[in-house]
Amino acid sequence: AAAGCSTDWPNLFIKYDLRHWMANFFLMAHSKELVLFKYFCTPISDAIFQMLPGERERVTAHLRALGMTDERIRHVPRRYWRRYCRYTIPAPEVLCRRLQSVYAFFRELADPGAPYPRPFFNAKHASIFKNSMWYIKRGYLSDPPAMDMYVEAKTLATGLVVYRCLRSTSPLEGYHLHLRQVYKA
Repeated sequence: AAAGCSTDWPNLFIKYDLRHWMANFFLMAHSKELVLFKYFCTPISDAIFQMLPGERERVTAHLRALGMTDERIRHVPRRYWRRYCRYTIPAPEVLCRRLQSVYAFFRELADPGAPYPRPFFNAKHASIFKNSMWYIKRGYLSDPPAMDMYVEAKTLATGLVVYRCLRSTSPLEGYHLHLRQVYKA
């Protein structure tokens, strides 16, 4: 295993809730209000989530069935692809390498919106990063190999199957899911 990553992670079925992990990871920034913050969050998300093979084509076929041209499809917002495509969280070695690259890039950047020169990360960033990587290296975020993390929710008129992700459905998170469904009705 690379860089101290667990080799037994595929057998680990207790996972750390990804939303809470990300919330803790983002505490490295001085503030969520910083100009760079969204530019930090996007590559972190891209480092964590890997689109499953064939997903872009599956959703593109749906968009074409709606009458969209290739030019319009090229301008479909990122959040649309995130909503309808399925993703996996790769093995710890891959995740470590990707997250370390993003961290290394932002570690030396200054906050361009600050009234005085200051780094984008706060003084506790190294400790937060080290603690966060502990979970990554042990496989607490990686999806178990060959386990489908999605269930079919519905099929749209175009034939697109919409899936619900099973990640972050601990008993507490699952309870919140049902509360949200009740309040929607």
